[in-house]
Amino acid sequence: MTLHILSEYKDINYIYQNTPVFPGKIYYHPKYLEAAASAELHAIPLLLWWKVLANEINPLWPRVEVSAIYAVLVKSVPITLTKDFSRKIYIDMETPYGYGGPIFFMNGGYIDYGDSDIENEFFEAFYSEFNEWAKKTDFVAEFIRFNPLTNNQKLIPDHYDISLNRKTVCIDTSKSFDEILSSATSARRRNYKKARNLGLTVKWYSLQHNLALETFKTLYEQTMTRLNADAYYHFSSKYYNLLAEIDSTPQKSLIFKPDSGNIAIAYYEGMAIASVIFLQDYLSIHYHLSCADDAYKDLQPTAFIIFEALRQASEIGYPRLHLGGGLSLAPDDQLFNYKKGFAPNSIKDFYIGKRIIKPRIYSKISQNWQRITGKKPTILLHYHNI
Repeated sequence: MTLHILSEYKDINYIYQNTPVFPGKIYYHPKYLEAAASAELHAIPLLLWWKVLANEINPLWPRVEVSAIYAVLVKSVPITLTKDFSRKIYIDMETPYGYGGPIFFMNGGYIDYGDSDIENEFFEAFYSEFNEWAKKTDFVAEFIRFNPLTNNQKLIPDHYDISLNRKTVCIDTSKSFDEILSSATSARRRNYKKARNLGLTVKWYSLQHNLALETFKTLYEQTMTRLNADAYYHFSSKYYNLLAEIDSTPQKSLIFKPDSGNIAIAYYEGMAIASVIFLQDYLSIHYHLSCADDAYKDLQPTAFIIFEALRQASEIGYPRLHLGGGLSLAPDDQLFNYKKGFAPNSIKDFYIGKRIIKPRIYSKISQNWQRITGKKPTILLHYHNI
């Protein structure tokens, strides 16, 4: 078997550190996986690692190393929904919050599109082994949030239900800041200049800076309460502590150091009025969480932080900053249109993937859930909400 199922931190970290770079790699970091699992009920983070030589799949191929990684959170189906027909413990898998899915590598680099026979046969070999493991392990369903920066949804077999979920904004920061600023809408440029003229400043901190993290958490909780956000988004102290542990060298508190995170805080007249947590790998910076004091919304402090992040990224030489997307594909989605204002022509497609691995079992679980709750399902893994 060339598919390895890794659950221990040291094993996942070893593979992570020895995997070639790709945009969005930070979402596979072992501490990020632990943090994402802590935000779910009884979730277990796993890293699936697959590695072979090409000529082991087909003797006519050269002796080239090919591999894949896939990070998932595994959860048990509530026993309440299965006890009337089975004594087995059924499970499902989904990618952590953020962007993920299987990433494939050949010759030391990631593959962003399967456009040759050798690659396609390679994908088939991985999925054959993966599917066999998933069925034997009693998985009933799988949900994937794909990575819009690698287009890995294009490498998935036909038996998955792949759909465009929303658009995201990814800004090219290899340009000068003046070029980046000129690409934003006039409204966004006015917001930035107004905030700068009024004296807003941004300070940068490591995620392990206790005072900065507490400042973020206070503002974030106030923001989530004001927005009446779902309980999921009220993250625990454990979640933040695990995010902070992504940075293995916090004493080198650099802005946008790879494989780490930063807290940016906007100040006005000495008051912290907005904050953003950024996560970064070697090829991309990710806008992860944000919050702001509603009393200062006219100053657009979060937008000011984003522009300052773009300026810093440009000066450092980072290739891209990914703002993520909105809440839907609707043309009037306010969050997406807000982010789009920073770079109207820098749009990516975000896809999701669904697969029912054991249709008969899944159907029974769903029917029991509907009978107990009196609801109709709207998402694939709906039965966890009971």
